[in-house]
Amino acid sequence: MARWSFGAKQSEMTNSEWFKSGMSTFGSILYEDEEGELLSLETVKNVTTKKYGKEHAEDVAIRSLLENFSKEELDGLPVVLTLSKSPCSSKYGTSNKPKGCAEELVDFVREYGVKLTIICRGLYKGLGASRQALEWMESEGITVSGDVRLGREQRYGY
Repeated sequence: MARWSFGAKQSEMTNSEWFKSGMSTFGSILYEDEEGELLSLETVKNVTTKKYGKEHAEDVAIRSLLENFSKEELDGLPVVLTLSKSPCSSKYGTSNKPKGCAEELVDFVREYGVKLTIICRGLYKGLGASRQALEWMESEGITVSGDVRLGREQRYGY
């Protein structure tokens, strides 16, 4: 079993992490290699450490990509980030962080030229503002998709 180190581990996300994340957010980082094969980089989660402070899974994912790829390698690199919840947003009022994860991801794509796709299981807190944040991310060039939910769970889907 892989161990967590600063919010990341070298293994695939488990079904339990994907479906039952509770207050935590889990994510998997996948990237496309030169042959077009989709490879797993790491699984990430929100964490608080002395070294990095309080980080959401998306913060850990950005840090992990910066630690594993040069700026030149990131430019044009297709990356898929699967998340158990959609990113929080300071712009749309779903984050208490000065800069939400949605904004951090958009800035990351702008600065490094990553071709980012986000797949999220559901909306953060099931809020309409979370849906607006995802729509804004799409307008900024990030591909976004999510699980389709039925019945009373529908409010969580995207």
